[in-house]
Amino acid sequence: MDESTAATDAGTPDAGPPEPGDVADAFFGTAKLLRRRANESMRAAGVTLSRGKLLKVVAHRGPCRMGGIAERLGIGPRSVTEAVDALERDGLVTRTPDPADRRAVLVSITDRGAEVLRAAEEPRREAVRGMFSTLTPDERAELLRLLGKVRSAAAGEDECCGRG
Repeated sequence: MDESTAATDAGTPDAGPPEPGDVADAFFGTAKLLRRRANESMRAAGVTLSRGKLLKVVAHRGPCRMGGIAERLGIGPRSVTEAVDALERDGLVTRTPDPADRRAVLVSITDRGAEVLRAAEEPRREAVRGMFSTLTPDERAELLRLLGKVRSAAAGEDECCGRG
C-alpha cells in the first residue's frame, strides 16, 4: 500500500478497525507528503525545510553552540557541522568564538539569514494551511490532541528505555 492509499484505506467501514500498523503507515505517508510540500514551498523562497529548521533554532535562541543545535534538532553533531558550513558559505549564519569557552564557537544568524527565513515562512505556512484546510477547526483540535497523546506515550517509552 502506498502513502496516498494508506491514509484513505485504513479504517474504512468494511475493513474493520484499523490496526496500529495501518495508522502508523497512514501517519508516515501523510507526514512525508506534508514535509515534501513544505520543503518545495520553502525551496522556492531560497531555503530547504531542514536548513530552515536550523536557521529557526538559531534565530529564536540567539547565538548557539553546535552541540546545542544538534540536541535541539535531534541530529548528530557532524550533520550540524555540515549544515552550518553550507549556511555560513551562503552568508546565512556566522561563527564566532564563545567567550565562555575558547574551544567552542557560537553560531548566529545573519541579517540575510533572517531575511531568507522570513521569506520562506509564509510559503511554508500556506502549504501547510492548504493541506489542513480540509479539516474543520474542531477536527484540527482533535487531531492535535490525539497526536499529543501518541507523542506523550512515545516520549514515555523513550525515557523508560534510556533514549529520552
